[in-house]
Amino acid sequence: MISNKVRLMMLGCCFGLAITGYAGAHVSLSPAELPRNSYQKLTFNITHGCGDSATKEVIIFILEELQGAKPIPKYGWAIEIEKKDLAKPYMSHGKEIKSDVRKIIWKGGLLPNEYADEFSIRVKVSDWVGDLPIVVHQICEKGKWEWSELPQGGKKLMSPAPILKVISTNHQVHH
Repeated sequence: MISNKVRLMMLGCCFGLAITGYAGAHVSLSPAELPRNSYQKLTFNITHGCGDSATKEVIIFILEELQGAKPIPKYGWAIEIEKKDLAKPYMSHGKEIKSDVRKIIWKGGLLPNEYADEFSIRVKVSDWVGDLPIVVHQICEKGKWEWSELPQGGKKLMSPAPILKVISTNHQVHH
């Protein structure tokens, strides 16, 4: 028979592991740091569903500092892109770009809670330097996660937005 003291210690350990797993669960971004003025593949890692519910849709909101976004197809998932007019047009391969992709949606697939998967895009990082939060919405069969919270003075976040750190560099990387 297990004593109450041992039972409480076991319960405390399990509770600690559950909180650690829950707090650590989020959408991660790879790479997390890039040079400005570079062409890159960004990969968003979905590590769980909504409770026990499977993920059925992933939406990535693209800020203007990321240009010419193109989704990488995933078997079993349909892709939609939404373009919007830009506040500040930019030049790409000799053409002025006045509207660009602002949202990429993968849907129609099914990612069970027990599995993890990756959703990737190709972008050009503009001539901007700093931390760039990228909002991701994860829609499940039941429920959703809006990964959009921004860091605030050490406050623990329940649904943090992935942060891309754009750094200064002396050379331009081309695709």
